[in-house]
This record gives sequence, C-alpha cells and structure tokens, in this order.
Amino acid sequence: MLYILTSASFGSLEEVDTIDFLTLPAISTFTTNLKHANFIRISDTALETVNAFTSLQEVAVFNINNNRGLTNLKSDLETVSQALEFSSNGNDANVTFDSLLWANNITLRDVDSASFASLTAVNASMGLINNSISSLNLSNLSSVGGSFAVISNDQLTEIDCSNLTTVGGGFVVANNTNLKQIDGFDKLSTVGGALVVTGNFTELDLSSLKSVKGGAQVDTSSGNFSCDALKSLSSKGAIAGDSFVCKNGATSTSIKLSSSSSSSGSHSSTASSSGNNNAVSTSTGTSSSSSSKSAKGAAPAEYAPAGSILGVFAAVAVALL
Repeated sequence: MLYILTSASFGSLEEVDTIDFLTLPAISTFTTNLKHANFIRISDTALETVNAFTSLQEVAVFNINNNRGLTNLKSDLETVSQALEFSSNGNDANVTFDSLLWANNITLRDVDSASFASLTAVNASMGLINNSISSLNLSNLSSVGGSFAVISNDQLTEIDCSNLTTVGGGFVVANNTNLKQIDGFDKLSTVGGALVVTGNFTELDLSSLKSVKGGAQVDTSSGNFSCDALKSLSSKGAIAGDSFVCKNGATSTSIKLSSSSSSSGSHSSTASSSGNNNAVSTSTGTSSSSSSKSAKGAAPAEYAPAGSILGVFAAVAVALL
C-alpha cells in the first residue's frame, strides 16, 4: 500500500508525464534527477523539504499543497505553462524560484518568504494571499496578462514591482495590515479591469497610471492619504468603469461614472482581461476583512486545484469592490 511509503528515489529517471504524490502521510524523503515532466502534484505528505527538481526546467502544472511539514522548496524551473501553486504547507515555508522566467498562473498561500529573481511575465493571473512574507521583490516583473492580487499578507511591509507596466485584468492590493507605503508600482500605466486598494496605507504611488478599464476603489483608514491624484485621473476619464470611490480616514469621494440599465441602487464595475475570457463582475457594499480567507471557487479556471488564484481572485474581487 502506497500510503505507508516512507521514501522514494528515482535517480535515473529523466522524463515522465505525471508525478502525483497524493495522501502519502509517511513519506519524508524524495529524490530525482528529473529533466522533463508535464504534471507534478505533491499533496498531503510528510515531506519537510523538496530539492528534487533542480534539473527540471519546464512543466505545465507544478502544485505543492497541504504538506504540513514542508518548509523549504527550491526549484530551477524556468517556465510553467499552466499553473504554479504552493499553498497550505508548513509554517514558515520558504520558496525559491529564482530561475523562473514566466508562468501562466502563480498562486502562493501561507508562505514566509518567496524569491522570484528572474520573473518577467505572468500570462494570466498572479495571487499572493494569506502569507507571512515581510518583503516581496518582483522588480523584474513587467506584465501580468490577467489579474494581480496581493491580499491579507499581514506581515508585508514592502513590495517592489518597480518595472510592472501592465495588468490585463483586475489589480487588487488589499488588507495587508502593515503595508503603509505602497510605492512599488510607480511604472504601472494600464489596468485592464478594476482597481482595488484597501488597507491602512499613507502613500500610494501610481504616478504613471494612465488607464483603468474598470471601476476604482481606494480605501485607507489613514487620514494622511490624499485622493487628489486619483481624483485628477478620474476627472480626465481615465477610469472607465461605473464608479470611482476614494476614502481616507477623514474624507470620502464617490463618483458614479456611468449608469447601468439594470441598476438597483448599487454601483458595479467589471474586471476583465483581454483575450483571457475571465471577466469578473463586482459590487460595492460587501467588503469584509476576512473575505479573502473564506471565499473560493467563484469562477472557472483552466486548471483549478484547491486555492487556484483564478477562483480565489474572482471571489475576493466580488467581496471587496
């Protein structure tokens, strides 16, 4: 019976279609020199570290989840054509993907530190949710084709996306308690969906922003934040959705930008990604600080394991906007 397997070694194996370690509670070591694979999933095992993929450069799906003892993962992957997910593993988990150049989807949950030194593009969506990361360096990332979400990372104090220019879907930075200065998006010029930024920040630098195809909600409890730059952007017609809301601890600005034939007293906007068919409808008045931890599976995805960013982001956007 495989569930009593304690170790696995495939030293000579270089190519395989699928590795699927599912519910192997006794396995603690795994070694391989694998160079080619299509689908890799490691879920519900006793593994504490995974250094088995140092020769693997390309994969379609790379999914590591619910391995409660796993605290370290280092991979030399360069491309992930469908989905990269690391979620619900050990406390203080550290992940390193410094060779990764691009991926279709990236989801990180319950991670203490993450490194993506070479990441330049995410074709669909990227989400970092409920992590204990203190700083995040994505300084080489230039484009996200779908949605970009950084939600409920309570220890996060710094995020560097200083070369990110385009987000094709929704842009959400929300409920990151200790993120006081959001100044790592100064080159962001285009958001193809809704813009949602909430928290306790005093600074939000979106100085290059020229176009938001959806609505915008910016909400901080700090009274020192000024909405002037965003109000100027809205007055120029650069925010194309149904509503623009900007609040700080002292003042509030709310503008209905266009009317809807089906309106029933609530504003709405759409977070859409051109060519990705992942439109998300959102509405005001349902924000909850814990919504990102409980809302899952609200939208279909090409590959949708538990915690998939496409489903999670859709649900969170609905709750926040």
